[in-house]
Amino acid sequence: MQLRAIFLFQFKLGPKAAETAQDINTAFGPKTTCVRTVERWINRFRNGDEKLGDEQRSGRPAEIDDDQLKTVVEANPRATLRELASGL
Repeated sequence: MQLRAIFLFQFKLGPKAAETAQDINTAFGPKTTCVRTVERWINRFRNGDEKLGDEQRSGRPAEIDDDQLKTVVEANPRATLRELASGL
């Protein structure tokens, strides 16, 4: 979400996507973002959508509690995904 706020800030200032991506990568490290990602966000902002949160998505909701998963993984950190799934 922090990068999205930076994208919006830069959009308001007016630099091009390539310049914005370069500035962000200079400040936060290489490969933090790419020009294409910045372009997608700029297009959203140009279309009037300045919401920074995630959009609702369809699909199956998570059916497991994060704390429960953490407990199972900590109990057996070398377990395979299949073994973890059977334990839940």
